[in-house]
Amino acid sequence: MDQTEQQFLNDLDKKLWSSADKLRSNLDAAVYKHTVLGLIFLKYVSDAFEERREELAAHYP
Repeated sequence: MDQTEQQFLNDLDKKLWSSADKLRSNLDAAVYKHTVLGLIFLKYVSDAFEERREELAAHYP
């Protein structure tokens, strides 16, 4: 990963953390939990899809 990509990811991380702080201040903990768990699941599915896509691309060039 080059410097530009790393900087982009660092900036994205800061923006996401800031957004999460804003959500926490406006939502009840139970509601926030469901929001965060949904986002974690979405990230898991996205990563699993990308990994499987790469496996298939390597197997079927």
